[in-house]
Amino acid sequence: MRYIIGVDGGGTSTRVALANTDGEILAIGKSGASSIDTVSREETGEHIAEGLKKCLEKYFKQYGGNIEDIECFFVSLGGIDSKADKEYVVNIVQEYTEKIINIKNIVAENDTRAALAGGLAEKSGVIFIVGTGAVCFGINEELQSWKSGGWGYKIDDFGSGFYLGREALTMMVKCMDGREEDEEFQLAIKKLIGINSLSEVSERLYKRKFNRTDIAGIAPEVLKLAEKKNRIALEILDKGAEELSLMIKSVCKKLNIKGMKYTALGGVIEGCDIYRNKLIEKIKVELDIDYNSPYMAGIGGAVLLSLYEVIGDKAYETADIIKRSLNIV
Repeated sequence: MRYIIGVDGGGTSTRVALANTDGEILAIGKSGASSIDTVSREETGEHIAEGLKKCLEKYFKQYGGNIEDIECFFVSLGGIDSKADKEYVVNIVQEYTEKIINIKNIVAENDTRAALAGGLAEKSGVIFIVGTGAVCFGINEELQSWKSGGWGYKIDDFGSGFYLGREALTMMVKCMDGREEDEEFQLAIKKLIGINSLSEVSERLYKRKFNRTDIAGIAPEVLKLAEKKNRIALEILDKGAEELSLMIKSVCKKLNIKGMKYTALGGVIEGCDIYRNKLIEKIKVELDIDYNSPYMAGIGGAVLLSLYEVIGDKAYETADIIKRSLNIV
């Protein structure tokens, strides 16, 4: 039996899946963030290695035996945008896995690739990833690709968990100093970040550690408030959905995409019907493209693309097997 590995890593967590070349996922290991635009080289390597070790431990505990080689190690991470980035990640994987298992081939790509392969189980289409960050990625029938958004939280990530959290903090301060009025909203955000008065804002946000992940961590509260029909929370989601719709317009225009499928993955967009529906409605009005519920998670897409490196187009025929085994592993 031959084996492959798929890795799906972002700004919050990493999943490492072992599968055979029939497409059956045999074990999955989980660890911390590995996105190269979020954590250090050392953290990326350590978390990939940790996920790999956990994955193999689960496999050997259940199946026993021995694995001599991995045919392909497909690693799909946030922050991979250039050839240099790919080489950087391949070198990390080589360094941090060489004492764990022998790997014949390492392929590194942006996490949008695995998300699209998993979300639609097809070669072409459009995918949103809306989690800590946000990006839209598409591949047309000629296999040309384009990415819109996803250029990092300092200048971009509009519509993301970070964006929702940042907007929430802005509106909290406006409520506190009198520029806005919404007692329910400001009390919820103040409680979440642990402040009571305006005098504490600077100390909490600027003088103590309060990073990108902390800000993105406010997004679930915004989603909860939106479900309660809170005015400010709904306005934030409206703005976020508008920003996301601009991304897919850009992708469809650049690739001349019409009549194809799109989907959306990521905790922020999958975890809130209101936000997802706002986005779907905005897109429906302006584009000839159809929404499909995600076929499977990004880790399934990483396995599919790893298998593609080994057996070519036949890999797409195993999508159902990958999905079924992903749901039970």
